[in-house]
Amino acid sequence: MIAVGFLVAYDFEYLKYALPSIYAAADKIILAIDLNRNTLTGEKFHFDDSFKQWVQHEDVNSKIEWLEKPFYQTGQSPLETIMYMRNQLLDAMRPADWYIQIDADEYFLDFSSFVNELQRLPCNSGPTVVYCYWKTIFKKLGHQYLLIAGNPEAFPVATNRPFNTSERNIDNAEKIQCKQFVLHQSWARSEQEIAKKINSWSHAQDFDTVDFFHRWQAVNGWNYKLYRYFHPLHAPIWPYLERVQADSIPALIEHYRHQPPVEQPLPALSWPQKVLKKILGI
Repeated sequence: MIAVGFLVAYDFEYLKYALPSIYAAADKIILAIDLNRNTLTGEKFHFDDSFKQWVQHEDVNSKIEWLEKPFYQTGQSPLETIMYMRNQLLDAMRPADWYIQIDADEYFLDFSSFVNELQRLPCNSGPTVVYCYWKTIFKKLGHQYLLIAGNPEAFPVATNRPFNTSERNIDNAEKIQCKQFVLHQSWARSEQEIAKKINSWSHAQDFDTVDFFHRWQAVNGWNYKLYRYFHPLHAPIWPYLERVQADSIPALIEHYRHQPPVEQPLPALSWPQKVLKKILGI
């Protein structure tokens, strides 16, 4: 039994890409949303209830259920809220052999292959957490996208135990790495969405959100090559940016399905020294 759980909030529209990518190979799907439409920091967000009609239309095999509870409680930190929300989601996904947690903006490139890998693993052994790789989308520029390149970033996706001790993870569990990629529309959003995201996600209190927002605003199709080791929490996670031609998220998904992401070395900067000094203001 393969159970998939999504956290749903202000970016619920992204489920139009995420749900189709996992629907056929999942046995059960739970969509968790705050009953009072609160973000992890207690801000109100808009949810169009007609979206549930789209979900019902897509759910041709009656696999999907909604979990609506008041997850946010006054005084909780964003991390406390998301931990509570994820564990409530996992509990609602019982029973299953494997519990898969993904967000509305995470799109599997080959979910069926991932499920096949899971089914070859012993689900009744000790606590196990299975990792995939993110391919993070940083910004849309007209008919192109900027994405994080370099070493792929691993993140926990599936477990055989429906309880987290840290976000999407279990302390002291066996860790298994799969070579499956998930396209993550983390930062490729409108300025309004980015401003809301950095002030309402689980790391909203962990870094200078204003500075990061300004850096996101400033990146363009020319200066993106200067963005080196710039992840706001742990710089080495994001070595550099690459540019890919695509008109839309579905087109970008198809691009990577035909040309899977690969690890690449950090490219050298080719501008003359005096140009670099002018750009960097030194």
